[in-house]
Formats: sequence, C-alpha cells, structure tokens
Amino acid sequence: MKNINQIKLFCFCWLFTLKVVLAQSNPICLGKRYICSQIISIESTLCAQIIDDKNKQIELWPCPNGYSCNLSSFVNKFAYCQKDPDPVKTLPGESCSQNTDCQSKNCQSGYCVGSSVGQACTQHRDCDVGNYCLISTQGSNTGVCKEQVPFGEACISDYDCQNNCVCSKGSCTYYYSLDNGIAADNFRACASGYVSQGNCAQGLSSKSSNRPLPCATDSDCQLVDSTGQDAGNTQCQCGFNPGSFSYCKLSEGDQEYKNVLQTFLFVLNTNFHCHTSLRYGPCKYIYNDEYIAYNKAVQLFQMAPQVTYNDFCIQKAFTWNYWQWASSLNIQFQILTLIIIYVLY
Repeated sequence: MKNINQIKLFCFCWLFTLKVVLAQSNPICLGKRYICSQIISIESTLCAQIIDDKNKQIELWPCPNGYSCNLSSFVNKFAYCQKDPDPVKTLPGESCSQNTDCQSKNCQSGYCVGSSVGQACTQHRDCDVGNYCLISTQGSNTGVCKEQVPFGEACISDYDCQNNCVCSKGSCTYYYSLDNGIAADNFRACASGYVSQGNCAQGLSSKSSNRPLPCATDSDCQLVDSTGQDAGNTQCQCGFNPGSFSYCKLSEGDQEYKNVLQTFLFVLNTNFHCHTSLRYGPCKYIYNDEYIAYNKAVQLFQMAPQVTYNDFCIQKAFTWNYWQWASSLNIQFQILTLIIIYVLY
C-alpha cells in the first residue's frame, strides 16, 4: 500500500510539473518573463526595461506610491512610471472638513451634502444620499435627482434602485434572490450570480481542483456543469511571473466566485444608508474588514492568473488591485510552483 501511494504521489507531481512546463508555451503571451531587478534604478521614474534581443525578459522596478508602471509605452526598451489619476472627491453622506473636500462642494456639519430631489444633476454623484440622477432625455447631459426606487418598481440601472436591489428586466430586484430558471438579465439578481440564455443558472466550474491551473491553450481550461459533464472551457490567460507561466481563468461555479457572493452579503447588511454610488463601499456604514474581504474576493476571482507567483515589484507594478487587499495567495500552491521553478532553472 505504501509503494502504491508513493507511485500515485510521483505520478501527480510528474503530471503537475509537465503542466507547469507546458504553461510556458502559451503563444499569446510570447514567453514574456517578469523579473525584479537587483540593481537600484538610476532614474526614479524608470519601472521596466527589456533586457534581451527577443523582447521576452523584462526587468522591473516598483513605482513610488501614487504612480503606476505603463508597459504599453515602451520607448527604446524602457518604460516609466506615470502618475495615477487624482482620487475622486468625497461623495454626499461621507465625512468632510471643508467645501473643497466634497464632489458637491457643500460640506455641512462635517458631512458632504448633495442635490435634493428635483434639483439638476449630471451624474449620480451629484445627488444626495437616498437619491439618484435621472437623465430622461436621450442625448442630454442634464437630469434631475430622484428618490432611489424600491423593490418591484421600474428602473434603468442598478444605481436607480435602493441599495438592497439591482435592476433586472427593468425592475428593481433584491440582490442574489432569484432561483435558477427564473428570467433575469442581471447576474447580481440571481442566487447563483450567473445568467445563461436569459435565465438564472448554476455557473460552470473548473474541471481541475488545482486552481488556477497552469495551461498552454484554452483547451487546457476545461469546465463542467453541475452534473460533472464537460461544458466547454474558459480562457488560458498570461501571468505576470518570472517563469512565463499562464493559468486558467476562474469560472462562476468555482469556490472563489462563491466567496465573492458570500462576502458581499456582509456588505449588503450595512450598505442601505450609503450613497448609491458607494453601495459596494467604501462607506462609513460598511465595516472596513468586510469591505476589504469583499474586494479581496472580487480581485482574486478576476485576477487569479495574473497574481499567481508575483514578485514584490510585479505586485506593485501590475497587480496592486489585488495585493492592496491581500498579503498572500494560496501558499501551498505557490510553494509547489516555487519548488518546480527552482528545479527547472
């Protein structure tokens, strides 16, 4: 029995190693490898340098806070840090100390105040808490603030509805409330968080339990339905890592997506009195740890192929949207990947 288990372990490790090796051959990714530089940059704004003739080895330096690396603007094999957009002004209902802190330029008693019902607006952010901006004339940039719409009444977008509802089939519907088989055109109205052919449905799951799975092409990223039957595939996406590895995009039936739905329910418990644009946070009514947990779950589901085995400078340069919420990924998976990389290189 001991020998059989050892053989099984050997076979598993061999197959996993083979998949990781093949994951370097995704033709879309062009074999690009991202490596943290061990040399101090002589230019404070330099964040990336192509260091080989085939344009595959990219050496990185982290940008300072408030700046991001723009890899789409290489000049003579160099890319530079660019300043991030200025943060959005504080929205109605949130704390302020002076008028200039607020989007509305109106700070009263320590809180930003927006436009009341019936007053002019150009976007939801102009209106006070409990209101939204209705632009009823097609082609117009100006509307009026209206009270957010309760459950069961007509709507155009999610932000028209009260914060416990989304807009599905033109009607405000409670978040994640509809059973499979019920008509919907907004995945957030479905208990499963997934819509297929105009109805709520169970999301497809990754066939492999190793997520994210190393891959070379989309055909490696097989999906199954709720009965375990093959149901197509998801995308094989390029990763940002020293080994040039690609990984399968996660799917709506995977546990990582279920974590998104579960963590949002905690946000939903406290967001009712937030501004409509802040229903997902940040908002003074939403607990900070629940806001962080939700964002971590969202970004992991969306970015798993990109955040797997990131060096620190890769985290800062490309995938900070995830790493600002999380300190680590699946540690066991990363340790196994690290061992394989060191064996190969």
